[in-house]
Amino acid sequence: MLQLHLYTHKYKMKRVIHLISLLLFSSLSLAGQIGSLDFKYYNQNAGFNFIKITGLYMDSKNYLWICSEAGLCKFDGVKFDYYYSSNQLDIDLSGDFTFSPIEDIQNNLWIGTQNGMSYYNRKLNSFIQIHIAKRKKISKKSNYYTRPFYIDHEGWVWLYTNGEILKYHPKNSSINFIFRNSNGMNYSPQKFYEELETFASNETKGFHIHNMRDGKIDSSIFIERFDNSLIDVYHFSFVADSMLWLSTNLGLLSYDILSGKFSRYDQMNGKTVKITHHAIWGDSMIFVSTYGQGVLLFDTRHKKFVKQWLHQADNEFSIHSNTVNQCYITRNNLLVLGYKNQGMGIASLTPTVIKNTN
Repeated sequence: MLQLHLYTHKYKMKRVIHLISLLLFSSLSLAGQIGSLDFKYYNQNAGFNFIKITGLYMDSKNYLWICSEAGLCKFDGVKFDYYYSSNQLDIDLSGDFTFSPIEDIQNNLWIGTQNGMSYYNRKLNSFIQIHIAKRKKISKKSNYYTRPFYIDHEGWVWLYTNGEILKYHPKNSSINFIFRNSNGMNYSPQKFYEELETFASNETKGFHIHNMRDGKIDSSIFIERFDNSLIDVYHFSFVADSMLWLSTNLGLLSYDILSGKFSRYDQMNGKTVKITHHAIWGDSMIFVSTYGQGVLLFDTRHKKFVKQWLHQADNEFSIHSNTVNQCYITRNNLLVLGYKNQGMGIASLTPTVIKNTN
């Protein structure tokens, strides 16, 4: 299971034993001495209702939030709580296609949906619907995807909607335009509540790297091609201010911002791998999910894939599918996988037993 509740007086003993067994699975090292990983599989038989996962986030209270095309789920390691949209209630989600949860300083969540943004009030256990495009009068469509990605030092929530990057202030509902020609995915290496200085944004083909000054874009770099091939980016993350890692249609790419040079990694055991997502682990490792080739571990120091985990029909603790769409590592070193239309898998990367901080 994923999270943490170890309150034995609240749960049946067999569930507590189950949780402990998950969290004690594997003893791994960041030095590359990584052996087997034991995955617990979650589907409808295990109480998990979602088929396709679109986003994962562990909050400051150690709850795992699971986004999907059919609603939102909160998981404490034992219990799944589900949230859905409603045509009647404004305290429900704005839409059921959810993604990109981020957490503010009050420990409340901003969640993207296909129908605007939802603000989750933890104390009230309810949502406020925020329809940015309607307020800006930039869309008459019923569906418009909105993805929050950053909260700055002045409390502005930076987000994508309708091909634009905007920032929204919750105190007075102000909306400021930042950039056009974005395709939804944005990422900054900075911690929240700083003045935003740099971020990357995806486009239909290629991506931008933006440098900010006084809350506005000062300069941008657009990267469209690598080796004369168009780049289609599925996920990206900064390892340092000058190094960007990208999951793309061309494999796992690294991009040195200072030199403008790419490096491409797409081979494992003589086979070309199709990357879907990745998660940075420690200073030198990247877990990579793939289409059809399971999960890989990439060593950034030696510049190669060093491990592979595949489905094994005779091993219930192997990954459930070799096609994995989501790959996420929690603050407590749990590796969470979203299988293509087949639920979720979770394995421990350390032997540490984690407790919920609620």
